[in-house]
Amino acid sequence: MDRSKLEHIDAIYQCARATCVGAVESKRNVSCWNRKAFAPSNTSTTTTTTTTTTSSECDSDALQCLKGSRSILCGSCEQGYLFSGSANACVACESNQNLAPMAIAAGLCLVLAAALLFWVRGHEIPPWLVKHPPLSVLKHVDSGMLKVIWATFQIMSTVQWNLNVAFGPPFSSLLGLLSALQLDWLSLDCAGIKGRSFFQRVLVVSLTPILLSLLNLAVFLARRALVSCSFSFSPGRISQVGSQHSFVFLLLTYLVLPPCSMVQFQALDCVVLPHDGTTFLKVDSDIDCRSSSYLTFRALVIVLVVIYQSIPIIWVVLLWRVRDRLDPMREQRRRRRERNGDGPDEEHRSPLEAAAAAEAEEKAVQKQRNDDPVLQMTRFLWVDYRPECWAFEAVEMWRRVMFIGVLPLLAEGALRPCVGFFLSIFAAIGIRETGPFIRDTTK
Repeated sequence: MDRSKLEHIDAIYQCARATCVGAVESKRNVSCWNRKAFAPSNTSTTTTTTTTTTSSECDSDALQCLKGSRSILCGSCEQGYLFSGSANACVACESNQNLAPMAIAAGLCLVLAAALLFWVRGHEIPPWLVKHPPLSVLKHVDSGMLKVIWATFQIMSTVQWNLNVAFGPPFSSLLGLLSALQLDWLSLDCAGIKGRSFFQRVLVVSLTPILLSLLNLAVFLARRALVSCSFSFSPGRISQVGSQHSFVFLLLTYLVLPPCSMVQFQALDCVVLPHDGTTFLKVDSDIDCRSSSYLTFRALVIVLVVIYQSIPIIWVVLLWRVRDRLDPMREQRRRRRERNGDGPDEEHRSPLEAAAAAEAEEKAVQKQRNDDPVLQMTRFLWVDYRPECWAFEAVEMWRRVMFIGVLPLLAEGALRPCVGFFLSIFAAIGIRETGPFIRDTTK
């Protein structure tokens, strides 16, 4: 491209996010671009018009942000718009791209709340309902499979932001539906509140789960007080109430930790323009990374990151305290290995007999764990994994956080998908070799 034909532009950069065809920011005299706007083609496409040119000169009509985007490199959203991670663009507050994820999220919350209420009150699913053809398939689905599906969809929903690419339909339509998992809808951008909208979004996304956890704790204390004062008081009832609220807390942290981590890491991802040293937040270019307000906010974000990334550590500590109950055969396996070494076992059983004995032993251990009242508080974390893999849920959580929040900080450009690819291969090999799930079909 002939730079002399672009005398009004000091430097050319790729858009901070895929929200513009090309733009000039007059105050800072910075342009962003993509190949459609500047390639030696005779057609330049914008959001509203299609302009035909006869040379490789840059069409000034194509130098504009997409609708709803503004500021340096079109990296911020206009009033009445909010950033959608699934679309990797600014979408109107009243558009289907924003309302559909909100409706899906509201529906999922209602279903989850109804299921939790149904379970807390001790009700069971009627047998006739399970026999209904559309619901009979649920008999073959365990919580481990649901966790794998949830984790996969959660990672998929962030692929456009993490790789800084825009996909076309029908995959983009699927990502639009999955955007409900990113908590983009949990924002005050459309509430008309003035101020740093992304600052507000980080606080809302990070503090809402904390407030829900405190609410869960308050309800638990109230229920425990009521049970203690009732005539039918029993320690077993208090333990049951504690297990129910422990499950709610663990489920909440399992669902929100990756998307909350993504928003927090986005608040630490700054972009620097080499030509003049301008620095701004990648997710919102209105925010100057050298301003005092951002430096103060960054300190708060670091505290939130430490709090949230400590959750898997808390899981491991809780499980470590009862590891002998989670894996009661651990000592027996160790003594057996020391006694037999690498040779055949002392009973000289055939491979089929050894496999049958191992399967029977595993089922007995699973029953023992399921019936142990001490383990019910942490049941959500270990129920889907083999006894020797009792801490795998924490490892899986950090894998999700790596792909959803940390990957954009590790590399730029074409190197980022390469890093993601090799991390995916490494994770797949690790799961295949360790085989942590009880059900082979879940692996």
